[in-house]
Amino acid sequence: MNALSNQPGIFYKFLIAGVVLTGMGGWIISKSNSAAEAKQERVALERLEQGSRPKSRWIKTSGQLLWDHAVEESGRRTRIGNVYVPLVSDRWEPGDKVAAFVQISTLEEDEFDDQGIIEGTTGLSGMSSQVRALFKRELGIEAASVHIVIDAGATPQSEGRAGRLCLVFGVVLLGICGVMLLLATAEGADGEIKEGLYTKQRLAELREQSNPQGENSCDAAVQEWMKERGFQTTSS
Repeated sequence: MNALSNQPGIFYKFLIAGVVLTGMGGWIISKSNSAAEAKQERVALERLEQGSRPKSRWIKTSGQLLWDHAVEESGRRTRIGNVYVPLVSDRWEPGDKVAAFVQISTLEEDEFDDQGIIEGTTGLSGMSSQVRALFKRELGIEAASVHIVIDAGATPQSEGRAGRLCLVFGVVLLGICGVMLLLATAEGADGEIKEGLYTKQRLAELREQSNPQGENSCDAAVQEWMKERGFQTTSS
C-alpha cells in the first residue's frame, strides 16, 4: 500500500490512461467484430428519413451531400478535424429534418462531390451537442430524432486496427505502472533490511562502548583483586 501511495503524479496519469485505452480498445474491437459479422448493408435514404434504422453498422448508401450546410469541427491540439455534412435523398426539402450526416476528415473532404455513394460505419462516433446546436441555430438544419452519423471510409477492419492499437498502448502503460510498483516495493524492502542491519550494528557499538573490555572484564577484575591480596584464584 505504501508503494502505491508514494508513487509520483505521472504514475496515476499512466494508470488512468492505461485503463481508459485498454477498455476503449476492447470495446472498439468488440463493435468492429459484430459489424463484420453482420456484413455491409445497402441502405435507402428514403427509409432512413421515414424513421427506419439500418440493421448493420457497416452501410452503403447514396444521396446528396449539402456542402453549403456543412459544419467543421477542428481538433483540439491539431488542425486536423472533421466536417459534418447532411446527406439527403431526392425527396428531401428545406425545412425537413435530416436523418443522415456524413463525418469526413478535413484531409479527405476534397475527395467527395455533391452526389455520390457513401460507404462507412456508424455508431462509434457522432456529432457533439455543439455541432448539433450550430446546425440548428446557424444553418436551419435539424437532426431527426432517429438519425445516423456515417464515418466515411471506415470499415470494421479499420476499426479493429484502431481498437488493437488502443489496446496495445493501454497494456504498455499498465505494464509501466506495474514495473514502477515493483521497483518501489523492492526499494522499500531493501530499506527495511538496511535499517535492520544498521540497528544491529548500532546495538553492538553501544555494548562495546559501555563494556569496552569485553564480556569477561568483570571476572578478570575480581581475579586480579584476589591475586593482589594473596587469595588463591582459579582461572575459568
